Amino acid sequence: MTDFTVYSDPALPLDAPNFSAIKEENYVAHVKEAIALARARFKDVKNCADAPTYDNTITALQNTDTELDHILSVFYTLLSAESTDAMQDMAQEIGPLTSEYSNDIGLDTQIFERIDTLWEDRTNLNLSDDELTVLEKTWIGFTRNGAKLNEEEKKELRDIDAQLSKLSPQFSDNVLKSANAFEMIITDESQLSGLPETA
Repeated sequence: MTDFTVYSDPALPLDAPNFSAIKEENYVAHVKEAIALARARFKDVKNCADAPTYDNTITALQNTDTELDHILSVFYTLLSAESTDAMQDMAQEIGPLTSEYSNDIGLDTQIFERIDTLWEDRTNLNLSDDELTVLEKTWIGFTRNGAKLNEEEKKELRDIDAQLSKLSPQFSDNVLKSANAFEMIITDESQLSGLPETA
């Protein structure tokens, strides 16, 4: 089992990532393992035999993919800041994996029924303001991500998301490479008038 705490280390201030312990070549394997772990937890929430409650549905859902969130936060932050060809190749693999996972969760009819049941009965659940806000955000999130679409529409959404998962990192890489390649040659010193010496 992977030690996912390197991506959010409790021993460091604010649970910062332990960058010295993170190896670039492990990202894809770690993402796959974190997705498998999240899917297992999600399956437990989805197949819960008890009637939906805030704790067994909303709280449980919030805790399904913590490790995956930490990995992706580190990976995409570094990808945007100091991308390498190797990381771009990994992004082309990680994007579709996470897109498929997100759609499998967000478009799942059975889990949305549990959320929707809570949402419809929210005034009778004695929820705190914070809990009600989280329930609302969860319900809106699933709705906006396509939970109410029919099966044909869900398939179309999956296809679009799959394309975007490959195009988005490619676009970001093109922007970064363009910015890094940019140079401006000034031959007329008067065009620099007003700039400080440091510039």
